[in-house]
Amino acid sequence: MSPKSSELLLGASRKLTFLEDEKAASAGAFVGMFGLPLLTYMLYNAMEPTGDLDPPGKLCYVIMRIAPTILMQWFVYEFMATYRAAMTKQGKCPAPWEAQDRAAIGQPTPTGIDAMNPPFHALWFRACQNNLESTTINTFAIMCFGLWCGDGVAMYDARLAVAFGYMHAIGGLIYQVAYSYFGPNHRMYGFILRGWWNNAGLALFCLLRSFGVSEHQGQISLLWQCLVGILVGNVVVLGIATKTIKAGVSAPFGYSKAEYEAWGVKVQDEWFKVKAK
Repeated sequence: MSPKSSELLLGASRKLTFLEDEKAASAGAFVGMFGLPLLTYMLYNAMEPTGDLDPPGKLCYVIMRIAPTILMQWFVYEFMATYRAAMTKQGKCPAPWEAQDRAAIGQPTPTGIDAMNPPFHALWFRACQNNLESTTINTFAIMCFGLWCGDGVAMYDARLAVAFGYMHAIGGLIYQVAYSYFGPNHRMYGFILRGWWNNAGLALFCLLRSFGVSEHQGQISLLWQCLVGILVGNVVVLGIATKTIKAGVSAPFGYSKAEYEAWGVKVQDEWFKVKAK
């Protein structure tokens, strides 16, 4: 592609994220599946054992240590607000009430133009929404799970709930940066580390325990079955769905990468504002 056409394609400094770097999603999932249990185990053992706390004590123990997740969520939204305020004044970012895929304030963008190559602010905005969803679910999940923790002998104590909360804060930041800076296909590095699927496993464990399952023994085994079962189940379903979709769609957005590049060159100044430097 000629230098001129490269300039005309907004975001051309990055690859067309939805068509390239797809291997990054698999690599991120692989790292997350091994990294989450390993790092959680390290955090769990880094904290002092809690002993046999009563239910209010367990809940308070978890809530008192939930600050990292709150700080993570505050940071990503604060960064978004500050970045948008600065970039909008410079004409490099759309106003909050405009479509997020616009190149800048007041500049129209035809439907689909940024579908394969969205601007940074649009990706950061989307990742913020995803993180907020995960934070809400994770917060309630670890609070509920903390109540079903044990004394550290027959069942892990409340430190494990806190460790999962810490991992959510760490994974959330990785998710935010990887999604926004490197592209959506890199989000899996933080997606699994922050424990999105893990939340469902914890909720399932709490549900089964509330019905008396493994009341006197086998609680640790039940927990692992729930966590691993949810993870494997989601991977299988996602794999089948992805293969089914790919088999029926030749061009994900109705046009190929080559057609997208050719279209960007053809419309030139009608849609793109190339500023002389």
